[in-house]
Amino acid sequence: MKAAQLYMDGKTDMNAVEESKQKLYDNFIEVYKAAGNSFENPTDEKKKDAIFCNDTIDGVFKRSIWSMINALNKPSDEKNYADAAAQFAYRAYGFSGDQYNYIVSSIDKQFMEIIKMEMMYQEFIAQRGDYFEEKYPDDESKWESYAAWTNDLNKLNEDVAKAMDTMLDREILVSDSTVGSIRMKLDEFVKPEDMVSVRMKNENYHEKLTGEFYENEQPIIDAFNEGYLYLIEEYGWKSNADVITPFVNFHRIAVPTPKTEENPSGIDIYYIFDTSQPHDAEEDWAWNSDDSVPENLRFYQFEEKIDLTLARDQHIPSCDFINLTKENYSDGQNQFSCAKNTAEFQSLFATGLFSALSSIPGDYLSEYLLTKKDTKTYIALSDYDFDYHDAWATSYTIFHVVDTTGQYPGSSLESSTLSAEKIQPDKSAGAYSAYTVILKNRPQEDGYYKTKVDVATNGVGDTELEMIQEDGTTCQENTVPSGKEVTLRFKAEGTTVLESLTLQRHNNTENPSEVTSEETLLTKDQIATLSPDEEGYYIIL
Repeated sequence: MKAAQLYMDGKTDMNAVEESKQKLYDNFIEVYKAAGNSFENPTDEKKKDAIFCNDTIDGVFKRSIWSMINALNKPSDEKNYADAAAQFAYRAYGFSGDQYNYIVSSIDKQFMEIIKMEMMYQEFIAQRGDYFEEKYPDDESKWESYAAWTNDLNKLNEDVAKAMDTMLDREILVSDSTVGSIRMKLDEFVKPEDMVSVRMKNENYHEKLTGEFYENEQPIIDAFNEGYLYLIEEYGWKSNADVITPFVNFHRIAVPTPKTEENPSGIDIYYIFDTSQPHDAEEDWAWNSDDSVPENLRFYQFEEKIDLTLARDQHIPSCDFINLTKENYSDGQNQFSCAKNTAEFQSLFATGLFSALSSIPGDYLSEYLLTKKDTKTYIALSDYDFDYHDAWATSYTIFHVVDTTGQYPGSSLESSTLSAEKIQPDKSAGAYSAYTVILKNRPQEDGYYKTKVDVATNGVGDTELEMIQEDGTTCQENTVPSGKEVTLRFKAEGTTVLESLTLQRHNNTENPSEVTSEETLLTKDQIATLSPDEEGYYIIL
């Protein structure tokens, strides 16, 4: 096939094609001999007549192909190929996108082995046809047998396609443990192209926090008596608008988990603070994870200080801290908020990769954390307290955090309390304490993560497009639950020509029209190979 393609591309001559066909014919001879046959008079003519006029080699190909087909769809208790690939991926990779890549790559390799076997069998039948044309052009019995072999091949190809579709459409056993098995269809995995940075909207953004706001915070009520609350009332603190704006970038992360009534999709979606936030070009600073940690991303910026002349100094949670940990964020269709405790992101760390990396969160999440030398990153939770002192001693906020440099055997991380007093950075030494937050999905009523989908045409012409859900209805309000299949139904009217079918992603809630990624699903030539239905519609799953 490679030689034939090179010939079609003008990169080789017919002699090379014939040489490759001869090599394949020599292999057919070896297959025939390996099946226990021999040649009484081994002339080339006798060999050809022997292998092309009986079904020995046909039987070898059919048994081999059927053996490979059956291996695709063995029951889970017999550990079929897809299950084995999925279970290895679950142990070796932490997140859904990487697991999906490995599983699909493994399945593709297995499919290609079957397809190559089919192609070799097809070439054998083609060489048989050439031989019959030359030797038995008028022998009806030979051509009847040839037609039967050809029909068998066509039926075999159909069976292979059905077996592949069955395998792709069934649930794969990803993990089987005492806490519950994980079974998913390939379509239910979050794909690598969706594991991206998303610009999310703070649904209740605080540009400034007043004393009145703090007066209603329970930890402050618990720590202060009424006599000191008036001190807070006199102050107001703005959010650091360089980074913590009404729109903040978070990385989407997804992990498989056992399906439950509360989470029927079997996928947990998290967002983790993106360390490469956009910035105002007119500002002096531009920051990435290789730079020194800017002040607005250092942990001590999570609090503000009330500088009192005749009494203690009092540190209280900053506007940034409140915006990041206390309010809801939206990615357009779904609500997320900062994890209140480590149990809320337990499934994120319940992976084989986390254990393989010595159960250290900083190593496991290194792609999403600050990696600058001497910088320690804490995962901040939403609760806080105070180390309350008397009127003459400075009091600091106590944060509930997870030290990402710590080691946590198993998948349950332990939080600790940390006074801001102890983590003030030594600027001269360049040692910093930085923060990150993990947002947990607050599921909708049906438990599914939702995606907004839409169709549109770009260009001149008359077309019809619509998206159909699995139950046959048109997508309601253009939202689709995660893992659910959508069918695109479209046609071009009159002289309209479809140039391409393109998938665009829009992951910026601040500017929903911005195309954050784009991929061509079908080119003009590929569309031309499709067959429309009776009404002229093309159907794309």
